Amino acid sequence: MADTGGPHGQAGAWVSVFIIVAAFIIGVAAMIADNSPVLWIIAAVVLVIGGIGALASRIMELGH
Repeated sequence: MADTGGPHGQAGAWVSVFIIVAAFIIGVAAMIADNSPVLWIIAAVVLVIGGIGALASRIMELGH
């Protein structure tokens, strides 16, 4: 079992969550901007970075 860091989880897990949320916000902006391919690529890259961060912080082991 991973050390949860208290009732609020680990900081790395929260950073990953915020990065993933930012990716979805960029994706929404891409849809609003008439399906801009550049914004979709940026959203995909940010989503992958957030996913890697989530895996590295063992986010799935932090559930109670």
